[in-house]
Amino acid sequence: MRIHVCTTSQLLPGTSRVVSAGDREVVVFNVDGDLVALDNRCAHKEQPLAGGVIRDGILTCPAHLWRYDVRTGQRVDSPGWEVGCHPVSVVNDEVVVDVPEPEPPKSIREQMLEHAREWNRDA
Repeated sequence: MRIHVCTTSQLLPGTSRVVSAGDREVVVFNVDGDLVALDNRCAHKEQPLAGGVIRDGILTCPAHLWRYDVRTGQRVDSPGWEVGCHPVSVVNDEVVVDVPEPEPPKSIREQMLEHAREWNRDA
């Protein structure tokens, strides 16, 4: 699914934009002229990553200070934790992000099992 974000002149270096993309929010950052897109939720407590500080290609979550490589979505301090990272392109001066199609709704059973796994992980 291709999402049109904004024009390149609306996403200057050091700025970001949040867009809805199907079943998710995506934040697009301009990091010194490089455009990168991540799911706008931290892997820790699903807090928004928009508004986080980026230094040397590392995004720090504003809520709990988890740190991610903006080019890969990988957590810097703990491998295995990541946020979705999406390809960004510029088409006719428009910033475009490619995101996966939304997943079908989960059953109540699937939702309960997912919640139980998250609860055990956070314990």
